[in-house]
This record gives sequence, C-alpha cells and structure tokens, in this order.
Amino acid sequence: MTHREAPICIPTKSWSTSCIPGELARGKRLEEALAITDDDVLREIGGLPDANVHCSSLGAKVLHMAIKDYLRKQSEKGVS
Repeated sequence: MTHREAPICIPTKSWSTSCIPGELARGKRLEEALAITDDDVLREIGGLPDANVHCSSLGAKVLHMAIKDYLRKQSEKGVS
C-alpha cells in the first residue's frame, strides 16, 4: 500500500511530509530534486490544515539540505 492508497489522518499527513519529498525525488536528477517545493509536497498529500502547512516546508528544506551536503562532499573529494 502506498501513501496515496492509505487512509490518512491529519497527524499522519503532517508526519508524512518528511517522506514525501524523497518519494518525489526518486528517479530524478539532483537538479530536478532541488526544484521540489513546499507546494509540491502539499499537493502530493492533498493539503494540510493551515496550522500544519509549515510541516511541508520542513520536508522540502531537509531534502534540499541533504542534496547540497552531498554535492559539497563530492566537490571536496574532487568528484564531479
């Protein structure tokens, strides 16, 4: 069962925002994954109540931070 098929309560939807960016990034080039936005995450989970919208930005920010950290480490190793 995928996140799209599972019945989701609001707390689970909020928590799933940390997983959704990775799913959206799967199979994409790093540049494409860096283009994933908070709105992309919100659309994928079908929205959140206003009080929980900030959760979507956390997932996208962490994805971007992880990619940038990876690219920095590759650059330090001399890998392009």
